[in-house]
Amino acid sequence: MEGDRERCLDAGMDGYVSKPIDAKTLLATVLKFCAEPRAPHIEETMSTDGTIDVDGLLERCGGSRDLMLKITQKFAETGPGMVAQVREAVESQDADGVYRAAHQLKGASATMGAVKLASVAADIEMLGREGNVAGSAMRLGALELEFERAIPMLRAAAGA
Repeated sequence: MEGDRERCLDAGMDGYVSKPIDAKTLLATVLKFCAEPRAPHIEETMSTDGTIDVDGLLERCGGSRDLMLKITQKFAETGPGMVAQVREAVESQDADGVYRAAHQLKGASATMGAVKLASVAADIEMLGREGNVAGSAMRLGALELEFERAIPMLRAAAGA
């Protein structure tokens, strides 16, 4: 959430890593506070159009394509419900509901490496937080489109 990093650091924390937890960032943050930092060089790659961070997802799965396939299948099952919750909140003019539903979808999408989907969900989340349901409604089509694009790309990356 906006401002969390600053609040944590102001409270005396040495470092901060936001969700979704990225192994490279977490390791770099931990090593930064070790006596002899030795952060490995790990190159981050994404699908050619930046829609899916395949390598990041595989890394979060500990390199297991089997686990990657399982969580991709689960996201394909649960994702439509999350998108529907955003739509329902928009249609009922519930700004707080838009914010909460978009926040949930943003987190799940980011964890899955669905970069563009997470970005659109973050936009809608911000609009919901601001009470701008009309603006959220204008981004709803993009959200649905990015979800529909992400699922087959994730399945293909997982070997489904």
